Amino acid sequence: PSSLTRVESYCVYLATSLHGESRSRVGSPLLAGTNQVLLPANTPRGDFVYFLVYAKSALVEQTTPAHLDFYDEASLVRNLTFVDLDLDQDEIAGDLTWLAAEKAEKVDEYLVFFATDARGGNRSQFMNVSADVFYVTFPPNYIYSPYTHLLVYARSDLAEQSTPGHIRISDASASVSNVSFVDADVDSEELGGQLFWEPPAVVDRVALY
Repeated sequence: PSSLTRVESYCVYLATSLHGESRSRVGSPLLAGTNQVLLPANTPRGDFVYFLVYAKSALVEQTTPAHLDFYDEASLVRNLTFVDLDLDQDEIAGDLTWLAAEKAEKVDEYLVFFATDARGGNRSQFMNVSADVFYVTFPPNYIYSPYTHLLVYARSDLAEQSTPGHIRISDASASVSNVSFVDADVDSEELGGQLFWEPPAVVDRVALY
């Protein structure tokens, strides 16, 4: 305020209305002369839509606060896609891709993890990429066990988001079966003849044998 002679402190609240309904205080009261407060990362938004700032004298807190309405900076990555190009069981290869977060201006980088569920259980980091990169590549024969999900988190200069984009790993296994061979070459230490096998049950990713 223009005059600080009677102000001893400020109190900052989250609230659902301009009148302070369901308000929840942010931190402790701030001494006069302070003009900022840090809202901790991962503070639940709930139904709050306003910041309210009350000046307080030695006697009483004011009844009409200054206010600011806000929106949540949602930065969830979207449309995760992964096609496994490694045809061995328990191994993957190929690109994990995603679309940029809807409000990507606050994103500094993306972090890619393996995890045992979509919420990040037992997560293990694969790598991180800058905010203008929307894919990572898994090399051939990459063993992903015991994990079941791929997660992508956006991170700002303040914190890493708590809710990631996620996709369940779909392992493409395409091993042939019932391999047989009858040697038709009668010479010692030589082979000749037809080798037979049964194709995999799913052949859409098989290019050749």
